[in-house]
Parts: sequence; C-alpha cells; structure tokens
Amino acid sequence: KKKKKKKKKKKKIIPREEIFMAAIGRKTDTWGSRFGFIMAAVGSSVGLGNFWRFPFTAGENGGGAFIVIYLACVVLFGLPVLMAEYGMGRKSGMSAVEGIHSLARAESKSANWGFVAWVGSLAAFFILTFYMVISAWVIAFIPQAFSGAFEGFTAETSGANFGETIGNRGMILWCLGGFIAVNTFIVARGVKGGIERAATLLMPL
Repeated sequence: KKKKKKKKKKKKIIPREEIFMAAIGRKTDTWGSRFGFIMAAVGSSVGLGNFWRFPFTAGENGGGAFIVIYLACVVLFGLPVLMAEYGMGRKSGMSAVEGIHSLARAESKSANWGFVAWVGSLAAFFILTFYMVISAWVIAFIPQAFSGAFEGFTAETSGANFGETIGNRGMILWCLGGFIAVNTFIVARGVKGGIERAATLLMPL
C-alpha cells in the first residue's frame, strides 16, 4: 500500500508590526463608514483659508489665472501626496511616524524616511497652534452673533469690537481652554467613537 504523503502545513508568517502592536496592547482603530471618513477628511482639509484667504488671494493675483495655477498645483502635487498618504495609512494601519518606519523596514529602505513623517507631524502641530487661537476667537464671538450685537456695525465699529474682544485675555483663555478640552475628549475616544462621530454630526451643520 502506498503511504499517503502528509502535507506540511505552511506556517503563517505574522508581520513584525502586528507582533509589536499586540505586545504593547494597542488595537488599530478603523473608520466605521465611508461617509464618516469623508466628513472627517473634508473637515481636516477645508478650513478658514478656503473661505476667507482664498477669494482674497485669488482677487489679488489675477483671478482666473490664479485659479488655473492653483488647480494645476492641486492635481500635480496635492493629489499624488494625498493618495500616497492614504495608501501608506491603509497598508500600515499605524500613525504617520510608525507607519513610514514600518513600511521602510518592510521594503528594506533607509529608516531615515521617518524624517518625512516627523516633518508632516510637526507641520500639523504648528497648524494646530494657529487654529486653536482662531477657534477661541470664534467661540468668543458666537454669543455676540446670537444676541444681534453686530447689527448696524460699520467697518470702524467692527474693527474696534474685534480688538476689544480679542484683547479680553481672560475670556479668550477660557475659550481656548474649553476648545482644547473638547478636542482632547473627542480624540481620546478614538477614530470611530470620537473623530468620526464628531465629524458626522458637525460637518453637515
């Protein structure tokens, strides 16, 4: 009788990154829906510059000609970088710094690529410091907007009111503290339970 050859079971190779994540007890959080991801992506990319700075800059620099150059830069530079970031994020399932480090190791590339991730993270941090102050100003002006305090304002009175409002350091610090606390609470709840839920509720508003 012919002996049946036993098939050797192939050992499943677990990526080093998954072993590391399991060792430190970290679970990769994911988006719960496509709509939530889109709302969060739009919320992070469409800021005050698109509504306030862009029309002013376009008018100062040739109108239509400026928009053509702007769109060309978006297609040639912005879109490829955006696709690369999404691709690396989906493949690694980690933060920007950890993800680029892991992908560099997997492809036997230099670990110095991590410098690129640190540059992007620092840029986001400095942008955050700017937006925190602007957001504190917005929060300070919300009660004035709802109370109708802006009715009958001229350019001069509007400028004076702006200077007086942001000059009230105590109130601005309270607004800034509240803004930071709310953001910390949202981010601490994770991608699905925090960022996605907040973006899904707030972006349509």
